Amino acid sequence: MASTPMGGTFNRSVTVPAYTWANRPASASVGSIIRATDLNNALMMWNGTGWAPVGGGVVLACSGATGMTVTGTTSKTTLATVVVPGGMMGADGTIEVLAEYSFTGTAGGKRITYEVGGSIFFDNTASTSIVTKRAFTSLRNKGSVSTQSGPSIAVYSADNTGGIYSLAVNTENNFSIAFNVTLVNAADSATLLGYTVRLVR
Repeated sequence: MASTPMGGTFNRSVTVPAYTWANRPASASVGSIIRATDLNNALMMWNGTGWAPVGGGVVLACSGATGMTVTGTTSKTTLATVVVPGGMMGADGTIEVLAEYSFTGTAGGKRITYEVGGSIFFDNTASTSIVTKRAFTSLRNKGSVSTQSGPSIAVYSADNTGGIYSLAVNTENNFSIAFNVTLVNAADSATLLGYTVRLVR
């Protein structure tokens, strides 16, 4: 057993095995840690049933890009898409989604939806007087990798009269989150200023 000299320091380098998420080990000893090179080098620990983020959470995607704008159409427009790697959520994981928008024009409302596989799990319309909006919501696996629920509106300490969305997406496979905007009046515009998608498990 190594000891630390009095008044000195003991240095020991530890190499964490690195894998892409798709090539991660199927199992390991409980407490084993790997580094997912294609997930921002996130550290993942084997908990006995799957790989979970060290510390309980990991950012899957983060963008502050500008120019993601829709105008001139009243059709639903996808401004961004984020792929969540299959197998990350487990049976009880949660995906948290935060996005910020700006709007111009007061001719009509601007409807924001988040979708997975064409199924909506967030739906909120900005009124004509709103010029910016921050929208945060979550999608939670309900004890199964293929059964989810999410509040129908933003969850910033908000009362929800819209109920709960129920989805049936197999999260063991890769799935995409689409950030959509639909303008009531084509003369207006909406811009997705940025977003963060985070896994909590």
